[in-house]
Amino acid sequence: MKNLTDSIKLVENIDVTFDKFKSIPFLTDDVIYLVCINKVPFDAEKNFDPYYEFYICKEGEQIGGMRLRVGNSATLLYPGHIGYEIREEYRGQGYAVRACELLFEVAKMHQMSGILITNDIDNSASKRVCEKLEMDLWGAFRVPKELEMYDPEHDTVNVYFKKLEKGEV
Repeated sequence: MKNLTDSIKLVENIDVTFDKFKSIPFLTDDVIYLVCINKVPFDAEKNFDPYYEFYICKEGEQIGGMRLRVGNSATLLYPGHIGYEIREEYRGQGYAVRACELLFEVAKMHQMSGILITNDIDNSASKRVCEKLEMDLWGAFRVPKELEMYDPEHDTVNVYFKKLEKGEV
C-alpha cells in the first residue's frame, strides 16, 4: 500500500486543463452511448471539482449513470475521477467498462494525464471493471470522516490509477 502523502501527490500531479466545459460529441461504441445530462461547476464551499454527469444508454433505454470529475485536487483520491452505476438487471455484461472507455475520451479533451477510479474494498464487481480497464491498484485508503462521502460501514476505498495519453479527441 502506498502512503497517503505519496498518494495525494499522485493526484495533484495529474495534468489537467479545465478552462470551461467542453461540447461533448456523441459518445458511442456501437453497443452503448452516453448522454451528457449535466455540467456542474467547481463548488468552492465543498471543494468539489467540476464534473460532467451522463446517462449510460442502450437501445434507447437508460441502463446506468456516471460522472467524470475534472481536476487534480487532493480530495479526488477518495471518490476518484469516474463514478458509475449500472442498473441491476444490466450488471455483469461489461457496460461499465465500455462506459469508462468512452469517458476516457472526454478526459483527454481536458488534457488529463491520468484517471482515478475508486471502489469500496468489498465491491468485487467494480474491482473487475478496473482490472478489465487495465488500471493499476494504487492502494486502499480510509475515507476521512469529514468528507461528505464518508460511510462508517464502508469507510475504506481501493484506489485504481490509469495513465492516459493526452490529446484532443
